[in-house]
Amino acid sequence: MSAPGHEGKHRHHRHKEDGSRPSRISPSPGVTAIADARARVPGRFEGDVRRIRIHSLASTPTLELQLDDGSGRISALFMGRRGISGIECGRHLAIEGTPVAGERGLTLYNPAYDLL
Repeated sequence: MSAPGHEGKHRHHRHKEDGSRPSRISPSPGVTAIADARARVPGRFEGDVRRIRIHSLASTPTLELQLDDGSGRISALFMGRRGISGIECGRHLAIEGTPVAGERGLTLYNPAYDLL
């Protein structure tokens, strides 16, 4: 699913001379930096998938991923999913939804997503 105006857009990242990414990446227009995310405030977040886990919540398979944009990390839970084609560690991804505060930080439940 793509939000209007975001179809097929890829962000290009600049790397430091040592090959590492800058500590903070400027978000694209309409995208909130993860460090600026707030609970109960809808937003669109872009970053690289850093971790993927599959587990059960209330006996429902759940795909959990962690997204990192260089400013911070946010989690997304996809209830009823064991995997999503095209999502793997290192993939650049956009998620959109309303973060919920929890003991492990902010989490989006079943967010809309775009593979970038």
